[in-house]
Amino acid sequence: MIKINYKEPEQLEMPDDIAISNIKICDKYKKADYLELSSISWLKIDPKRNYQDLEQLFRHLNLDSYVIAQMVQNIPQGLRIGRPNEPNLTENTENTENTENTENTEQDELKYIAKITCMGKDASISELLKYHTTWEDNYECLEKIGCLMALKQETSKEEEKNIAQTKGIEEIKKLLECKLKLDLQYYSVEESIDFIIKDLTNKYGKKPEKIICGEIETNKVWALMVDGQIVSPIGWMEKIINQENQNNQEKITQIQSVNYELIDFRKIKIEKS
Repeated sequence: MIKINYKEPEQLEMPDDIAISNIKICDKYKKADYLELSSISWLKIDPKRNYQDLEQLFRHLNLDSYVIAQMVQNIPQGLRIGRPNEPNLTENTENTENTENTENTEQDELKYIAKITCMGKDASISELLKYHTTWEDNYECLEKIGCLMALKQETSKEEEKNIAQTKGIEEIKKLLECKLKLDLQYYSVEESIDFIIKDLTNKYGKKPEKIICGEIETNKVWALMVDGQIVSPIGWMEKIINQENQNNQEKITQIQSVNYELIDFRKIKIEKS
């Protein structure tokens, strides 16, 4: 599990420095969602930048990640393809019309959406070749890609209040504005479980109960429950490992140790006995 921390930039660090630092650490830790956010923050610095420029940056930094142009067959309702650094217009009648025209033009020009791989280099290249015959072929398409963006629509004050109160939303905004630097670190499985328990305790005002919710082969799968409901999509498996130990008197004894492994319940099929 990767713990997401933030730190304030140094006084002389420029937005480019901050965005590039965030991109590099996300690539190092293979944190795909935050790599995408950090990439958008870099694009937003200069409205002339596009995803070809981002791919060139990845190659200059010798990253394992790649930008892939992915064709979209159907755009979900309420969304459009746009550039994350397209200019924002004020909301008067004239500019609203200009915004709609801009959106329609972008819709015609942009044929792909950006898919940013964040794996090892070989795995990233293999992913790219699922969509294009060569890297060069993909690179040519990057000029005509954007990302899925919500169509402009009015939101109620209650909706705005709920969004503002969402945990971590302020940090995300500052990350996109290049006002915060990421400081990622690995947690061991045991540290991850402790962190999840503390986070749930703060959220529900009581410590969650550890319960056995299933088995994988002969190993027990544990989950965290509050008021009879499993409250975390992450559980863990405890594998009992038997090891032989030979002491100074040449006696062989069995030593049991426990190996912990995190389980994402969203990615497995749970069968009831």
